[in-house]
Amino acid sequence: MSLREIYNLFQAIKNDFSLTVSDKKECERLLNLLDEKGSFISNASIIGVFYKVVLAYIKSPQWIWRYGQQLNANDIGFLYLPISTAKTVRHAIEILEELNKGELPVNVTMIEQKRSGLSGFSFALADEFLDSIIFHSNIVVAFTLKYLLEVFSISAHEVSIVAPDSVVRSGLADKTLNIQRSPLHAEVKLLFPSHYLDKKNNKYNKDLNDQTIHLCRQRKSLISPEASFSSQIRYLLNCPSSQVNSLGSAAKEMCMSTRNVRKKLELESTNFTEIQKNYKLERSIYMLNNSSLTVEEISSALGFNCASNFCRAFKGSQGVSPSEFRKGFILGDQAGF
Repeated sequence: MSLREIYNLFQAIKNDFSLTVSDKKECERLLNLLDEKGSFISNASIIGVFYKVVLAYIKSPQWIWRYGQQLNANDIGFLYLPISTAKTVRHAIEILEELNKGELPVNVTMIEQKRSGLSGFSFALADEFLDSIIFHSNIVVAFTLKYLLEVFSISAHEVSIVAPDSVVRSGLADKTLNIQRSPLHAEVKLLFPSHYLDKKNNKYNKDLNDQTIHLCRQRKSLISPEASFSSQIRYLLNCPSSQVNSLGSAAKEMCMSTRNVRKKLELESTNFTEIQKNYKLERSIYMLNNSSLTVEEISSALGFNCASNFCRAFKGSQGVSPSEFRKGFILGDQAGF
């Protein structure tokens, strides 16, 4: 899951239930306290309190299950995007094993049981989330089964689910599923015949998968303590799963107030407009050098109102127009860049 998923959950709760004024204010306060530079795990104490508030409004695990089935890969966490484009089920689990550390509230590992002929996912829940184990178990199972069906055409009835006793007793998903009790209090397993590990994704695209894995590795580096706040804004501008085009949309993506985002950027002697301008300039240089797009098409792709505004901004920075810059690059002059 991601910090964005917390925001999505809060919106779902608000739409489906009548929160008291005090609980609504508490949820909004907690959302504002989230450390956007950190991960789900590093925000565990705040998120743990958040779940204690919202779980009081979710009486039925069936509601949680339905909510989990509605989630998309980018709602659960950005690192789920590459497993949606993975070549095989085995490849998907290997990606999760590499990238999930510190990003998800669960630790994902591959299971291969040669004696039983079963393989699959093992989800070990972080200790900080044991109070909400019913919620997280239903989310994990619902989303993973949906993912296996949509990407690899593996039916839920071909999967055995092993869950903690407390989760099974509370009601886990559809009672017709093959559900067993686990002796472990914080682990969920999804098992299926081992030959499914090599089941292929018919829509596999190596370039797309490589690109999403690269972006996920960038994301992991950005949640390190050394990452600057402005570098996170640049990451969002470059992230295909986000739609950041203003200070307000950046604040919403990071579950922060606009005021807090502005203040954090001021501490680094910059602002959103300056970061966005530099990002667009860098992208325009790359596109002029490495694509056959027209100046008008590049202007539109970068979000300029018109090509003349783009040309004016580019010339103000580089001293030449985009067309002159491209011509100089083709001739090997690089036009001063």
